[in-house]
Amino acid sequence: MKTNIFLDDLRKCPENFKLFRTGEELIEFLKNNPQDYGIITFDHDLGENNIDGYQVIKEIVNMNNITFQEFRFHTDNPTGFKNMVLYLLNAKKAGIFSSNINPYKFNSIDGIVSQEPYSFIPLDTISKNKNYW
Repeated sequence: MKTNIFLDDLRKCPENFKLFRTGEELIEFLKNNPQDYGIITFDHDLGENNIDGYQVIKEIVNMNNITFQEFRFHTDNPTGFKNMVLYLLNAKKAGIFSSNINPYKFNSIDGIVSQEPYSFIPLDTISKNKNYW
């Protein structure tokens, strides 16, 4: 079974996910454990004096020997959500990586994850890029 990753400084980690509280901790782990992973889900704001989810995304895109089945986002920060998703979309269009990107908002409450029926990404952007999700 592939390892699923949950990046968040505050929320309770869902079952079957490995928890990372800081982006620095996650990046260090990935560098030392290159492999194929399952789902990775992101918060954007990871606390004071820590890099944010967007910076983590940029680092991951530039790593070799690491793949993810799917990228998901549970952040409540709409601007951070857009920045992370659109950065990944552009990297995928450029052929830098091939993981699935889920452009819809996820919630994580008390360790239970649910997908919301909306996205912070405009629907026309989602439909125009349907081959890249």
